[in-house]
Amino acid sequence: MIGNGARTRFTALLDQGKVPLGMFVACEDPAFTEILGRSGYDFAILDAEHSHMGPADLLGHVRAADVSGLVPVVRVWENSRPLIQKFLDIGAEGIVVPHVDTAEQAAAAVAATRFPPHGERSICPTNHASGYSIAYWDAYREHSLENVLVIPIIESATALENLESILAVDGIDYVFFGPGDYSLSIGVAMDAPEVGLAWERARALARAAGKRVMTTDNVPGLSAGQAGAIVHGMDLMHVSEWAVGAVAALRARYDNPAGVDRLVPVGGQ
Repeated sequence: MIGNGARTRFTALLDQGKVPLGMFVACEDPAFTEILGRSGYDFAILDAEHSHMGPADLLGHVRAADVSGLVPVVRVWENSRPLIQKFLDIGAEGIVVPHVDTAEQAAAAVAATRFPPHGERSICPTNHASGYSIAYWDAYREHSLENVLVIPIIESATALENLESILAVDGIDYVFFGPGDYSLSIGVAMDAPEVGLAWERARALARAAGKRVMTTDNVPGLSAGQAGAIVHGMDLMHVSEWAVGAVAALRARYDNPAGVDRLVPVGGQ
């Protein structure tokens, strides 16, 4: 569906002093994506890496994003041209690519999202992204070139070492600093000072390159005005936390240590 894409939407929000807010979505039901859009979130990262959903499943989520004003972004499970192309064809406005450690890998991801002569993506006008018609093809091609974001995840010490060259790749406007996997890669807890220092380094390098860094809202030291976009956790994690809290509140309200009223048998027996 041709409309305001990720780059246009994110830039407009930042110009207003608002950080783009998103969430990872792994729930199969597209209603969750629709709820996020209607609740005021700006984007969803539809998670094809850590859920079992594929393109057919996520098409429903993209349509839900369309109707609720949400920008649909997909996290793929590997840096693969055919895979990236398939998610773009269903209407993803951005691709989050895991385990990008080098500029060459970043350039390959960009090429997978661009039509020739700018890249290697093949052409097909009969899909959701291009409106199922050759009549919309030229408009979609231009829209795609200007709006689709390629977002490498910086989640290892090697990626951080190479971040300056990754940011120098034409077509990389955002990178995603992933504190969880980064902390694992250096053998520390996610809230360790080293993770906060890595975040500061990523942010400084991006700023120097005229690019932006998105991250999760639990990065050590994160404060207002630092991130180019913030991902507020994962949908099913929030549901799980809500359920645990709800059960605890209900137990506290309705359980009775003195015992539940016992029924009196019919006939007094």
